[in-house]
Amino acid sequence: MMKTDVVIVGGGLCGLILARILTEAGLSAKVFDKASRPGGRLATRKTSDETVDTGPQSLCFDSPEALAAVQRYAPGELAPISGDGSYSYGFRTSSAALSGALRQGVDYRTGLVTHLARKSDDTFTPALWGHPASFDADAVALTPPAPQVVNLLRASHLEVPRWLSRIDYEKRLVLVSEAITSDQPKGGSSKVFEYWGNTQPGSQSWVAFASAEWSENHWGQDQIATESEMLREVVRLFPERRTSTAQVKRWRYANAIDPEESMRSYRLSGLPIWIAGDGYGAPTSPAFGAQRSVLSAISTAESILTSLQTDR
Repeated sequence: MMKTDVVIVGGGLCGLILARILTEAGLSAKVFDKASRPGGRLATRKTSDETVDTGPQSLCFDSPEALAAVQRYAPGELAPISGDGSYSYGFRTSSAALSGALRQGVDYRTGLVTHLARKSDDTFTPALWGHPASFDADAVALTPPAPQVVNLLRASHLEVPRWLSRIDYEKRLVLVSEAITSDQPKGGSSKVFEYWGNTQPGSQSWVAFASAEWSENHWGQDQIATESEMLREVVRLFPERRTSTAQVKRWRYANAIDPEESMRSYRLSGLPIWIAGDGYGAPTSPAFGAQRSVLSAISTAESILTSLQTDR
């Protein structure tokens, strides 16, 4: 029996979990992502000799099914945050370690998918920028944020579901800096930063997340001007501290703030193309984006497997 080939666009939490489930079921799943490292928004950045998480500082799960899937494919990488009552789980070491564990056994390839090309047998193959090779695909799953999926479908001359264009995401500006060692800001509440992240006890590195409103209002501003404003706020909050280095990370699709609650995944009518990710399912709170990603991966895997069995 020939092995069924599935191409997954996007190597974030949804794409990796989907690849693990399909590979476990005996399919050949290839994951394509523009980044050289897996994880998508589960991102880290180096500051001197330390690694800091510049994406989520924790993940929220109130679904045993979603939590069990992550724990199965990345055992020991999540640790419950006790006492906060919000179903929160922190990273045992870092989000990069979690992503690395989820990648185990996954055929992960770096490549920017510009569109999907229809083949003579009505299957689709990813068109990679600067790569002439063609990849067989009995099914394709699109897992990037909804606006990127919309662009992919339009570039592929495929119909875009009307509801897909309505899914919205919040922007986030994140300041990664060193030599801020106080546990809490000293200057009172902040007009810029909503919350702070740290690495390990005694770390010299901090991650400061601007509020969604401040990020939106300053998104089009010059990069240096934005960094300067954020650093001035750091000095106000930490009057006795100075940063030795600083850099700004920009998350255009930080959190889905208006996900499509009625579905966890979606198959384009009559085509072997599925849409999945954090923009679909419930609960719609931005805090549960990771859970929606995992549940969407599970639902998409079930739909692909059922479809392929029916078509044989």
